[in-house]
Amino acid sequence: MEDKMAIGIVIVNWNAGEQLKNCLCSIIQYHSDVVDKVIIIDNNSSDNSIENILMLETEAFDIIIIRENENLGFGKACNIASQKVTSKYILFLNPDAQIYSGTLKQVVGCMEACDDIGICGIKLIDSFGNIQRHCTVQPKLKHYFNHATGLSTISSRLFPYIFLKNFNYDSDGDVPHTIGAFYCIRNNLFKELNGFDELFFVYLEDLDLSRRVKQKGYRIRYLASASAYHRGGGTSEKVKSLRLFYSLRSRILFGFKHFSLLQAYILVFLTLCVEFITRSIRCLIHFSLSDFHNTCEAYKILIKELPKILKKGLEIND
Repeated sequence: MEDKMAIGIVIVNWNAGEQLKNCLCSIIQYHSDVVDKVIIIDNNSSDNSIENILMLETEAFDIIIIRENENLGFGKACNIASQKVTSKYILFLNPDAQIYSGTLKQVVGCMEACDDIGICGIKLIDSFGNIQRHCTVQPKLKHYFNHATGLSTISSRLFPYIFLKNFNYDSDGDVPHTIGAFYCIRNNLFKELNGFDELFFVYLEDLDLSRRVKQKGYRIRYLASASAYHRGGGTSEKVKSLRLFYSLRSRILFGFKHFSLLQAYILVFLTLCVEFITRSIRCLIHFSLSDFHNTCEAYKILIKELPKILKKGLEIND
C-alpha cells in the first residue's frame, strides 16, 4: 500500500476563529506523510480565521483556500471543494477538530484492506475527555416521534432516538452512519453519488449520504483505535436560533426525501407542534430564558419558511 498522498482533506470554515488554525496545525504536525492537499473553503466568514492561517506553510502538501462571497451551506461548500481532490480518499473534517498522531494512517489502512468499506469514521473525544456517541441508525419516524415527545429523554432504552447508545465505542465495528465531523469516503464513490445533497443547507447531509452509500452495498466502518479531538457544536454554537432552525428544516426535508408522504406530514406536525411544546417546557424547567428565546426565534423562522420547505419537500417525495 502506498500511503503517500492518499487523502485530500476538505474543511468548511465559517467564523471558526483559532479552531481552524489548531485544526490545520494538527494535520501539518502529524499527517504530512499521508495528506495530498488540504482545501479550506470559507463561507464568507466575518472573523479573522482565514487570516490566522495564511502564514502556515508546509512542503509536504498544498494548502488551498477558496473564499466565497456568501454562506453556501455545508454540503454545497464541500461539493465545490471536493472537485479539487484527486487523491483516493476525501476526508471531510470540521474546523473544531484536531487529528491525533497516527489516525489518518490507520484510516487509510482500514479502507485499503477492505474494498467494500465506503466510509470510515473514528473515535471522537470532547473537551472533557469523554467519547462522543456520534454513530446513529438510519432514522425512522418512530425515532423522531420519541425525540419530539421527549420520551427518549425519559427512557432512551425503551424509546430510542437515533444515536447508538449501546454501541461499544471502544471496539471497531460496522455502523449505519458516522458523524460528518470526521467523514472519510472513497473519492470515486463520492463523485459517483454526486456528493452531498445540496437540498440540506447544513445538518443531515452526511446522514443522507451514508444512506445512499449503504444502498450501493458499501459498509460504513467505525475505528476505535483511531481518534481525534472534536469540540462539538461547531461554529454554529454562536447562532443557536439559526442552528436550531436549520436542524429542524433539514429534518423535515429528510422526512420528505426518505419517508412516505403521510409519514413526512406526521413529522412536520411533530416538529412544528409537539416538539415546540416539549422544548419550551424543558427550557422553563431549567429556568433558561435564553434557550426559550432561541427556540421561539428558530420557530418563527421555521414558520415563515415553511411554505418553501413544503414545496421543496413535495418536489423530492417519491
